[in-house]
Amino acid sequence: MTPDTVGWRAKSVRSELRERGEPVPPDWKCNDRRTFEDCLARKINEEAETRFAQKVAERLGPGVNLPRDLEWEAFVRHPAVQRHWRSKLGLSGDTRLIHTMGLEEYRALAYTPRVTAEVRKLTDLYHAEALTFADGGANESAGKRAVRALLVPPIALCFSLLGGLVHVFKFSAYTLRFVSPWKIANWSVVSLTLFVVRRSCLLEGQRN
Repeated sequence: MTPDTVGWRAKSVRSELRERGEPVPPDWKCNDRRTFEDCLARKINEEAETRFAQKVAERLGPGVNLPRDLEWEAFVRHPAVQRHWRSKLGLSGDTRLIHTMGLEEYRALAYTPRVTAEVRKLTDLYHAEALTFADGGANESAGKRAVRALLVPPIALCFSLLGGLVHVFKFSAYTLRFVSPWKIANWSVVSLTLFVVRRSCLLEGQRN
């Protein structure tokens, strides 16, 4: 069976194609290859246009109408692309980026202004009034981060030292159990060891 000899089965062939999403016309003849190819090309183009518009909206923002026939140079210079590029680099809205810039040009256009802006932001933060770091202040989150950075290391160090002393105590107790049969003597030696360790730590802290 060929497209020219399909005969009375043509209607079922057309129905099956349309159910599969191939947009052939209701009166399409099975031997009309040109119409079939045109319909298929139109379907593919429509799907490509839809996906292109979706991806442009995802990357460049809703409502952006990017022409389909842009050359690379025009694509890079497009305002929507420039805006997206600047936002990724954290630059101001008047910076003109070029895709052929070298390291020095990039440093002057993007890197140095970004670093300067970040330094200025942190400088303004560190010179802000103390009350702005309290609860409800403009810099509340920065204040909480600073408090956590101040408190967490000493607390972690205390727990680490406490754990170390516990292990020393356990090791000493189990060791003396095999060496000495007298429990009172064992506890006395362990207590003396802990006292010496604690005293040494205090003296070292005072010396530092």
